[in-house]
Amino acid sequence: MSAQQTNRTPSRSSARPWRHLRRADFADLAPLRLDVLIDGKTETREFVDFPAIGRAYCERVVSGEEPAGDEIIRACRRTLTMLDRAEDPREPFYFSAAHVCDFCAFFELMPHIESGEWEYTGNPFQVLEPHMIWEFMHINGFRRRGTHERLTSRAWIEEPRKNAKSGRAAIVALYEVISDSLSPQVLIGAATEKQADRVYDPCLTLTAGVQQKDGGEPNPNTVVINTRAAHLRERYRLETSSSRIACGRNGGFITRVNSIGERNDGWNPRCIIMEEVHAQSRAIYEVLRSAFGAKPSALMYMISTAGRVAAGLAWDIRREALEILNGHVANDTYFAAIYTISDQQEKELLPKAGTDQEVFRQLMMIANPMWGVSIDPIKIWDIWQEALRQPHMRSEFLRTRLNLWGRAANAIITASDWDACRNPDLRLEEFEGERAWLALDLASRNDMAALGVVIEYSREKIAVFCEYFIPELSPYFEHPRLGNLYKGWVDNGFILPTGGGLVDFDTIEDRVVQLKDLLDVQLVVCDNYQANQMVGRFLKQGIPAVVFQKNEANCTAATEDLSARAPVRQLLHNGHPVLAWNVSNAVGWRRVGGGIVPKKHDEQSDDKIDGFDAIMMGNAGRLHLKDQQRKEDQPNVYAKRGARLPSKR
Repeated sequence: MSAQQTNRTPSRSSARPWRHLRRADFADLAPLRLDVLIDGKTETREFVDFPAIGRAYCERVVSGEEPAGDEIIRACRRTLTMLDRAEDPREPFYFSAAHVCDFCAFFELMPHIESGEWEYTGNPFQVLEPHMIWEFMHINGFRRRGTHERLTSRAWIEEPRKNAKSGRAAIVALYEVISDSLSPQVLIGAATEKQADRVYDPCLTLTAGVQQKDGGEPNPNTVVINTRAAHLRERYRLETSSSRIACGRNGGFITRVNSIGERNDGWNPRCIIMEEVHAQSRAIYEVLRSAFGAKPSALMYMISTAGRVAAGLAWDIRREALEILNGHVANDTYFAAIYTISDQQEKELLPKAGTDQEVFRQLMMIANPMWGVSIDPIKIWDIWQEALRQPHMRSEFLRTRLNLWGRAANAIITASDWDACRNPDLRLEEFEGERAWLALDLASRNDMAALGVVIEYSREKIAVFCEYFIPELSPYFEHPRLGNLYKGWVDNGFILPTGGGLVDFDTIEDRVVQLKDLLDVQLVVCDNYQANQMVGRFLKQGIPAVVFQKNEANCTAATEDLSARAPVRQLLHNGHPVLAWNVSNAVGWRRVGGGIVPKKHDEQSDDKIDGFDAIMMGNAGRLHLKDQQRKEDQPNVYAKRGARLPSKR
């Protein structure tokens, strides 16, 4: 099919109110006739013109007619550019409409396995919406010249909940296991077996049929599911069990790989499905990634919702995707689709969405391509209204429904602003002899402690660093949600373990003394939790130190300064993942008088803000000194007063 082929799409004027392009809009689209090889014979078959729908979706997104965020606009523009490039025989790849139609036609032969809108339309089979067709058109359509292998080797699909990610991944797994490849291994990677089951269970239902459980609700599509499953088993000689789906036709299989088997070697996968990557173990990813790539047309299909932590494996993968979409890195083998709202939309529109249902609808449509299909607008509005009354629910809503990473309501610095200030090559040693303000957040003695460093290295910019310490016997290593993160940070040198069950203050004190020899330390600011003795020891060594009371008077200016610097890139850091996590957890609630105190998004949460508190306190020390210097320029008013420490009110 020509790369220039398009379909009539509704114009902005005919699409009022703003709405998603849907499959029904292509009801009159002429079929695409292709010569295909079936059981060794070439036949001409008619297909839905999936490539035309995929291209039309991209064009509508780029033109602004389709609700979409900045990342999706860039991704669709990239697809259109690659379609144009594919027409040039000098390019290393071409576009194959046949491969697109083969996959999409297979997908639409799969029945629905859960209740949904299909029960009202009467169609018991899956229907690919235009955004899904675009995704699979890009992944399967671009082929290497000469070998005809699939060009895309990795795909990053990031969508909010209930946009049918896991269901799509299951059909991807089935398609790959029955391919013409020799012994195709399809591995479903997840942190736990239960998580992997989100993809494996649909695979099992589609091949083994409905297994009715006692007392369970009957599946309204049982007859169709069982009929299709029997056909698949017979045609591809499939054998199913609770742990493996084997294909006798080519020797391939589908199986799960979770934390229990993270050290297994010997894999040679055709396809890897990574389920909810934000909750994945890096060890599983590294084992599977190291085994990946030997098979022709191998594909790593990674799906995720935004994580609670704007750091770690998924954040690193996402960062790579953004670098490609932003044009900073050229990589034609990586496909990325990130559905979320922009920082500007979050700042300008989200505050209005609590009372303006139309604004809320627009934001949800941008982040949720299945809005109105698998996502019920009325129910989601009710959930949103409830979330507005409870801060911890609002934070989770922003993450799971708008795909905002590490978002807490009233975030002081957004994750994307913080990430934009990152310079991974930044080293503390570069600032030898520069003026610096240090701060210690000691908090609970069985958890991590943070040492923050703030350096004013130009008239307009500051650099911040953070170092962390944790007792080797801290109970947080066994935390059900955070334990793996803590262990990974220690293993990679981001947190220094100290002996015993309590933080070793002597180790922290020794590090402050080392920094005094490297930097021109102006002040060491310590939080008022178990800090008085340490402040006394610093003073005896000639190191200026004060106790910091975390209150509105002391926090407001320092917090606002950091918050204002991040969006204009006047704040520099080296991308320390623990500090990134702390920053993403920090929120600022305005007091009646306009003051602000950093807090966790939910006081009952085990998420930490220690590092943010440390750099905020160091910044408070810096601003306090600058304020004193300004006042000393007016001796007629302040000559007799001398320097004052931060208020202890």
